[in-house]
Amino acid sequence: MSRGSHSDSEEKMDNWKQFQGTDLGSLMGSIYGNENKPKINYPKPKSKAKASPPSAPFLPGGAKAGASDPRKATKVDKKVNVPTVGRGGGGRTYSKVDFIPHRRSESSSKAEIDDINMRQQHFRPAHVKAVSTDAEKEKYSQICTYKGGKGLPAEMTHPQGEAPFERAQKKQEADRMRQAREKHALKRGHVPTPAPRAAPVLSHQENLATQISAEIQERCDYLDEMTAMGATAAEMATVRGEITKRVAELKVIEKGI
Repeated sequence: MSRGSHSDSEEKMDNWKQFQGTDLGSLMGSIYGNENKPKINYPKPKSKAKASPPSAPFLPGGAKAGASDPRKATKVDKKVNVPTVGRGGGGRTYSKVDFIPHRRSESSSKAEIDDINMRQQHFRPAHVKAVSTDAEKEKYSQICTYKGGKGLPAEMTHPQGEAPFERAQKKQEADRMRQAREKHALKRGHVPTPAPRAAPVLSHQENLATQISAEIQERCDYLDEMTAMGATAAEMATVRGEITKRVAELKVIEKGI
């Protein structure tokens, strides 16, 4: 661009000044004549001051003369036997002290023997309820015989009544009460009157033998009555067969008594 054209353009840019003092001039002045723009003072950014290098070297141990540096490694390499899990091999390792023979002291041996004796003297086996013993079998047999059990048909069982083990239990309880009364009477200074001796309690085999003997005697009497009434030989043979069978059972029971 030439110098003459530049001056012409400046004159054209200043033409708006002829309208100063009017509304149009104020508007054009705000567009073309705003050469003095407001200045904004921004604050300077703050920055930390750079640390100065130390003037003296670092002294460990609280800056005391002759102190050792705690950062220095002080561990000692020692060989210790540790278990190796999952690696197998190896076995127990022994030291020299393990092969020195030792004798147990008298006090330690005596303490061990006393402990064994105490355990043996105070041992009490656990209480176990007896199952399927001979006494239980005998009790069940008496229940089936005297208490209407279902071990045999109804025509082959005895009439329901008191079983021998129940009579034995009642006798034991009566004896216990009699001894308690006598002991109480002696404490009070009274002489107890002797109790009448009870009849001996028969065993199951003895009761069965007595009952079979009564059945044999009953059939013998019935046979005599049939003979007097003129019964047939077949009827009398049936009764004789029952008598023979019970006599054989009675002999077997008497051998066991």
